[in-house]
Amino acid sequence: MKIFIPLAQATALLLSMQRNLYVDVLKLVMAFLIVALHGQMFYEVNDLVYYIFHEGVTRLGVPVFLLISGF
Repeated sequence: MKIFIPLAQATALLLSMQRNLYVDVLKLVMAFLIVALHGQMFYEVNDLVYYIFHEGVTRLGVPVFLLISGF
């Protein structure tokens, strides 16, 4: 039983795979939101702005990043 793929087939497979730019940009944005969640951005600006950004927007970063990491 062969486990390994010949090098020529593996190279052809990797070259045929295209990266999706939109998914990469979404990963970058979600990574920024995760850092913002841990860094407590807008803490000193305004309580309402902090609450909306911290409890609303940045909380989407972790589950969305988790979902698209497998893509």
